[in-house]
Amino acid sequence: MHHFPIKVGQKCFDDIICRVEENFEKLLQSSPHILGIVAGHYHKIGAGLFGGKMCFIAPSVAPSHYFATDEDMHVTAIDLVSPSYSLHRWMGGFQMISESIQIVKLENRLPFKNDNEKDFVAA
Repeated sequence: MHHFPIKVGQKCFDDIICRVEENFEKLLQSSPHILGIVAGHYHKIGAGLFGGKMCFIAPSVAPSHYFATDEDMHVTAIDLVSPSYSLHRWMGGFQMISESIQIVKLENRLPFKNDNEKDFVAA
């Protein structure tokens, strides 16, 4: 789906969620072969339940909207975060894994300390 059918807590987006017939939610509840819903349009990653199924909201390759408060109806700024997309892999049966993939990889990493090391060393 393009618009998601669940509220995300941001008034501007909650006002434009996909309005579906009550029968759609009942269809999902009664359909064991449907794993869930994948949607977008929010430009941020999110997830929730709808019709007893996972509703996954994918991130975006477009900039993310920033609102000063959850009640704002107009964008305050644009978040310049790394664009990303979702990769959904069906694992067979009723298993699916979804992950968010960043298009621009930042090479800023902190080394991982193992039990044999005393301190982190900046790379």
